[in-house]
Amino acid sequence: MRVMIRVDSATMIGAGHIMRCLTLAERLRKTGAEVSFICRELPGHLASLAAAHGYDVHMLPFIKSPEASSVEGFVEALQRDKMQDLVYTQELLRQFNTIDWLVVDHYALDEEWEKGIRPYAERVFVIDDMANRHHDCDALLDQNFHADMDSRYDGLVPDPCIRLLGPRYLLLREEFRNPLFGRRARDGTIHRVLVFFGGSDPTNETIKTLDAIEMLNRQDIAYDVVVGQGNANKDQIEVRCANMPGVNYYYQVDYMAELMEKADFAIGAGGATTWERCYLGLPAMVIALAENQREGVEELAPYGAFMNLGWHGDISSAELGAHMDYVYNHPELVKEMGMKARRLVQTDGTAAIKDIEAVFYRK
Repeated sequence: MRVMIRVDSATMIGAGHIMRCLTLAERLRKTGAEVSFICRELPGHLASLAAAHGYDVHMLPFIKSPEASSVEGFVEALQRDKMQDLVYTQELLRQFNTIDWLVVDHYALDEEWEKGIRPYAERVFVIDDMANRHHDCDALLDQNFHADMDSRYDGLVPDPCIRLLGPRYLLLREEFRNPLFGRRARDGTIHRVLVFFGGSDPTNETIKTLDAIEMLNRQDIAYDVVVGQGNANKDQIEVRCANMPGVNYYYQVDYMAELMEKADFAIGAGGATTWERCYLGLPAMVIALAENQREGVEELAPYGAFMNLGWHGDISSAELGAHMDYVYNHPELVKEMGMKARRLVQTDGTAAIKDIEAVFYRK
């Protein structure tokens, strides 16, 4: 079985899409599938991550650098170029005799693009979490929690489309499947904090958090600060961490599960990392960096698995520090958050990934 994955990454849109596609690719490769990636030349792209895992990566030609100051604006700019993107993708796929499945994980691509790709792939598998556009696909995966989960894609996908909806279909990376992880009983006392705002942190929340850490000046608390390859401020962050006692700097790690397991608390963004934290029962303070994160965070916040600090532009370093000081002094609240987080994800993903694999091998 040949599977091609059309996914992008960039400084502005981060690494979340390509990371979850890599998780899917690893599982499919273990079943004997031949998996390749199709990525576009974008500023700060992370296609090298797929290549480093041994996948063939086909790069689409650079069209133009989207002029945008926000994630939403960046995606809108990519949407305007979607038909040129389609032409390039069609030209690439003509080189291959048979594509059994084309996986599409991309906010800028929709039904029109997918219809155009139909002659080149037997079936189309979409990964989405926005439910804001129509898709022409045979299967759709949305691993996030939504109050209207079961009806969320009504009218947006064809009736025969197989829908894999909710956290039970979480694409959990292999490193999180360590049976020793997730058993730790946290008592709410905070001695170690994990700081991670995704692969690129386009709004520079990491620096904001370091400012808050300096203001608090808590010598009894250690911090593990993680940045991804797409973080444009990584050099500045590394220098800041080196000059702050008790603050450790990590770059593009492949042992995030281990760092989460060691932490008593986390400060970070919404998105896919939310579910990894919940799986390990790690209480957290969350800041939304993009509109899709804001929606997900607001829907989950009432369940008490984390403290929602809202939109990144609405919170200063001083306000962040005040929130940090509050949770550091309320261990019972922190303990309860961790327990509620773990209850949100009651699966290790094993059964779910088998269900996903079954879709790909369905006749």
